[in-house]
Amino acid sequence: LTGRRLVLRICAEAETTASRWYAQFGEYLAAVGELELARDCAAMSAFKERRANALRPWLDRPRSAEL
Repeated sequence: LTGRRLVLRICAEAETTASRWYAQFGEYLAAVGELELARDCAAMSAFKERRANALRPWLDRPRSAEL
């Protein structure tokens, strides 16, 4: 991986990581009774996961394909 592919992979991994963190924090907030904040975290987790999923097709393309 070099150039654009490397940047895309880093961005996709960062979005996936942020999604996981929001989901875990949302679970904690729900457990302590902060349901509104937990819903906000769940929404942010889904948003971050959608962003990561939007990048994945570009990473799955053959190396010979233009980016």
